[in-house]
Amino acid sequence: MAGIKRTFFGLDSATLAELKTAYVDALKAVALGQSYSISGRSLQRADLAEIKDTIREITAAQANANGTRVTSTLVNFSHATR
Repeated sequence: MAGIKRTFFGLDSATLAELKTAYVDALKAVALGQSYSISGRSLQRADLAEIKDTIREITAAQANANGTRVTSTLVNFSHATR
């Protein structure tokens, strides 16, 4: 998973909320195998990974706009001891 690109940083909270809603709707449509529409453009065969990455980017931008941080912790269980 790539790091946050900060693509949406600097946008106002209302715009970020609107974008996130649109991308979540797109994610739902793709999960159901349907086409979707964002900003008046209709699309089919969306790249699910790209939609998920965009939602992650928007969420990070929302956290930044609100003065909070989004952090992730990854756990690796492949080196477990006995």
